[in-house]
Amino acid sequence: SPNSSSPITPFGSSESSLGGVAIRNSRSHAFDGGINGGGYDHQQQGPPVKVKVHFHEDIFVIQVHRATEYGDLVQQVGRKIRLCGPRRDDRPLRVKYRDEDGDMVSLGSTEDVQMAFEQYRPGGQVTLFVT
Repeated sequence: SPNSSSPITPFGSSESSLGGVAIRNSRSHAFDGGINGGGYDHQQQGPPVKVKVHFHEDIFVIQVHRATEYGDLVQQVGRKIRLCGPRRDDRPLRVKYRDEDGDMVSLGSTEDVQMAFEQYRPGGQVTLFVT
């Protein structure tokens, strides 16, 4: 209740609508967080990265941890495309991003992913082009 002297905990309570929101947000981050099923840890990894994926004529959006490795990113992108798009085969995906100079850069390693994510600012997005 508003007049209560008890602190709001991350576990929430039936008396605190704010606590319920915190639980809902952490669950959605854990779901979006990826294949390992790990939760979103704000102190450890920072805010998730919003990734806009262009695949042929379709555009998808996923959220991943800033520390996502290359294999995990490609797997998450592939899963999103299979679930929501026209892709039905299992051929390898080629993933690129546009760097600050406007050049298309192929992703092939975790270091490449981290370079792409360096451009990310909270409230913004990283745009990937997948073929």
